[in-house]
Amino acid sequence: MTKPPKISERERQRRKAAKAASLERDVEIKPPLDLGRRRGCLADVFLFLRTYFPDVFNQPFTPDRRAMILAICHAANHAGDYAIAGPRGCGKTVSAIYTCLWLILSRQVKLPLIVGKNQSGAENELENLKRALTTNELLAADFPEICAPLIGLDGWASRSKKQTANGQPTRITWSRDTLIFPSVADSSLPADWPAGELSLACGQGIAVVGIGGRIRGFNRRGQRPDLCLIDDIDDRESARSDLQTGDFRVGIEQDIGGLGGSGERTSRVMLCTIISRRSIAFEYTGKPAWRGQRFKFLTKLPDAEQLWQEYIDLRRNRAEDDPDARVAHRFYLERRAAMDAGAEVSNPFAFESKLASDGQPLECSGLQAAFNKIADTSLEAFNAEFQNEPAADDEISKAGISRQLVASRLSGLERGELPPDCKIIVGIDLGKHACHWVAGAFRKGGAAAIVNYGIIEVIGSENTEASEVVERAILRSLIAWRDDMTAQPFRDVDGNPVALSAVLLDSGYCQDACFEFCRRYGDPYKPTKGAAKFHHGTASPSRRVGNHWYSQPQAGRLWLYSLDTDHWKKSVHQRFIAEPLDTSGRPNPGSLSLFIPAGKRDHSTFSAHILAEEFITTFEPGKGERSRWVNHSANNHYLDATALCLAGAEIIGCGLFGQPVRATIPPHLRPTLAQLAQQGR
Repeated sequence: MTKPPKISERERQRRKAAKAASLERDVEIKPPLDLGRRRGCLADVFLFLRTYFPDVFNQPFTPDRRAMILAICHAANHAGDYAIAGPRGCGKTVSAIYTCLWLILSRQVKLPLIVGKNQSGAENELENLKRALTTNELLAADFPEICAPLIGLDGWASRSKKQTANGQPTRITWSRDTLIFPSVADSSLPADWPAGELSLACGQGIAVVGIGGRIRGFNRRGQRPDLCLIDDIDDRESARSDLQTGDFRVGIEQDIGGLGGSGERTSRVMLCTIISRRSIAFEYTGKPAWRGQRFKFLTKLPDAEQLWQEYIDLRRNRAEDDPDARVAHRFYLERRAAMDAGAEVSNPFAFESKLASDGQPLECSGLQAAFNKIADTSLEAFNAEFQNEPAADDEISKAGISRQLVASRLSGLERGELPPDCKIIVGIDLGKHACHWVAGAFRKGGAAAIVNYGIIEVIGSENTEASEVVERAILRSLIAWRDDMTAQPFRDVDGNPVALSAVLLDSGYCQDACFEFCRRYGDPYKPTKGAAKFHHGTASPSRRVGNHWYSQPQAGRLWLYSLDTDHWKKSVHQRFIAEPLDTSGRPNPGSLSLFIPAGKRDHSTFSAHILAEEFITTFEPGKGERSRWVNHSANNHYLDATALCLAGAEIIGCGLFGQPVRATIPPHLRPTLAQLAQQGR
């Protein structure tokens, strides 16, 4: 019998060291700690997220976050594209990353690809996922065949080349832009592994790339992406650049769209926030083929608009020794029930609960957080970042008006101060919860200055839809406002009271209350209604005709004034564009200006209402210019009230072209004494 060759001591030591190194590289895989929990979470993505990542998903899933997660899951199993716009900070990216992890563990996808704004940002998100997989003890306990090999690398990519599980290589790829999960065959599982439970470690992976990176032909180990997540690729610069938007469009349609290879299609899911109407997010959430959805943070506006405007003013104008706006915070707490009424937010838990210097939370509700964002930035910024309702595009031709321009048109008068020799016209826009009013002082020649404006709060209409109850509540509020104006009238420079020359009320919302108020108090109160397609007709004894208005008698010796709505709204914008003073420093005919705001206050809310609607002109190839009204916001009440002021000045003869109403009726059509007597009866 041949004896085995004698092994030298040096070789013996080498083999011993090699065996020790092999044992060191070999990863021990234990059975799952809780098989029932593992199986239950693999069957329910929401249970998976709440169970293994409770610090991230510690609140109920909001409608927008749930829609994003379900869209990703549906796209993984069915061909199709999705574009979902959620509010800024709603957790789009983290939801996408951990949903992809669930799809990987449940073996529904092999290689999802996450396309970010840039390469470094995308790699940072992948690094966060790696950290979660190697530090989450509960996840490692229930999915040991996945996590144990990854933990064994200890962050060293070089160890993946020699790592084994029960002597078989795990074949992990651990790089900056790619993570290929371990391959652990069923034969490499321990003897006490649960019978019938298959290994989930079959070499799936996840990769990231920037939208400007090398996407075309992307594959890892011969595997092409079978799901692509396009994660918030817009920023402020790209969202306003046609060139960058065009580049993104090519990347999405050609590079990402062709990832599946010949005869295959990669499902795409775009998660985004709409920054502007020129952004890729706005375009794709409007495509029917992409099943576009746009979610808002503030889903229903509160009823108490006046209280929230006061809150915004308090927060914006807080004193230097009140950096956390505690005065505004207490104002909200004292009136919370009324201020919360009617409002809904998509995520009621999205508020800052940290304590301020007074020991109270910085914010107490998602609704308060929303209005804090409005106060600290602007309504325009909030609408874009949190409502996915950006302002109109810059490429739209405008008349040269802006909120900043309106707020800067100052008359030099203090609030309530009147210019000499003026007539005061008031316009009131009626509403269920609040009536907005504007008082303008009009001088001969047409120069006008807004000397005051405000809100008449309607009490008693909060919790009802009954029209009679609402009408009575509005009537009471109008009477109370009139009593206040009578008790504290406008005064001239000598302190003498100046009567109101005309008060125009919009009867479109609540005609009965408007008519009753005007019948009860007579002149100078006049009911009006707007007409989109205006035609003044011919003057007659029963039809008074003026410049862009006409009036007809109603029951109870009341005349209803019909107004050319488009004309008077456009006049508001045109008058604000005009310089308040001419070259000689005198009031410019046709101009419109505002009183000087007190303290740190400004006219931001008023100017936002003025620009809530805008008459714009666009150019369409083959059709030429097209003009139309664009609605930026439903809060257009001060615009309507100011338009009523201008119309009222024209009606009483102190507008730009106004003449006394009797001059508009031809002599041969003027009523006879008998006709007047008959009208009186």
